[in-house]
Amino acid sequence: MRFSGSSLLKSSVSRSRFSAFFSQFLVLYLLGLMAYGFWQAKLWVEYLHENIEIQMFLNHEAKARDVRAMMMEVRRLPEVKEAKYVSASSAAKELSRDLGEDFVSFLGENPLMPSVKVKVRYAYGEELPFRALVGRLRSYPVVSEVVYPQRLLTSLQENFQRMALVMLALSGILLLVTWLLIDQSVRLAIFADRHLIRSMQLVGAEDAFIRRPYLRSALMGSGMSFAVALLAITMTAVWIAQWAPDFHHRESHAALPWMALGLGLFALLVGWLSHYAALNKYLRLDSDQFH
Repeated sequence: MRFSGSSLLKSSVSRSRFSAFFSQFLVLYLLGLMAYGFWQAKLWVEYLHENIEIQMFLNHEAKARDVRAMMMEVRRLPEVKEAKYVSASSAAKELSRDLGEDFVSFLGENPLMPSVKVKVRYAYGEELPFRALVGRLRSYPVVSEVVYPQRLLTSLQENFQRMALVMLALSGILLLVTWLLIDQSVRLAIFADRHLIRSMQLVGAEDAFIRRPYLRSALMGSGMSFAVALLAITMTAVWIAQWAPDFHHRESHAALPWMALGLGLFALLVGWLSHYAALNKYLRLDSDQFH
């Protein structure tokens, strides 16, 4: 069977439009999954940050009123989420439970010091504010020593920043691929309609009038791509929550509507801008360059 040039051109335009639609869907789907994963990671990093404990070991000779005054000051600090006093006897009981034997009876005395366990709010969980807080806690006269897992804190921050950079690079690559596919789709669509466009230009039609149906179609295509991507993201998130429930943070659902709104606006904006830029480029060509 032989196909006419017009049929082949229409087939090429259809394939190009489908490629643009599929690329938008794929980019939105992957961006949505990356946003979902990034938000989950942020919540878990926040959870781990707020459960890192700063231990303030107190002097044995510290007076109870001085310790209480110090505790009141520490709890009023904006960085502090929680401050818990642990007596020497409580620390000994906890360590004996972990060891499975009563080491105090074996040693004949309790070598442990009373302490205060401090948890920091995530907003102040970066390493430099953490160090500043540790320095401030060391300044209290009743404090003998202050320790915290510095290597764990550094590792959390470095891994989270590395993941953010990787996601940003992948997002840029996906956007570039989508932009190129949309440009190809618009080029073929204008080539297929070159005679109609030329006729409209000859009768004095403004570029805005010529662009309008293409941009309307672009917004509809972007909306459909977003709807399909959102459905796929939702199904994937549900599957992940069932397959790996430990990965799903219980507070993550609160951000999902905002993520969906942002992704939808992003889809419409990118679809409209990419089509607008491509249309402007080809509408400014001479008529003989369409052929």
